[in-house]
Amino acid sequence: MPFFRNKDSLSIYFEDINDDPKNFPIIFLHGQASSVIFFKHQISFLKKKK
Repeated sequence: MPFFRNKDSLSIYFEDINDDPKNFPIIFLHGQASSVIFFKHQISFLKKKK
């Protein structure tokens, strides 16, 4: 699993699902006690909109 670690040692999990570098990034942030699964429908929808 890819993680970004900041200077305060906070680890942030991320997924890069964009195959085309011309597309702009979209960042989804969920609340505590949630997970990336929360966004599976939004990600699926946006991948089809290419």
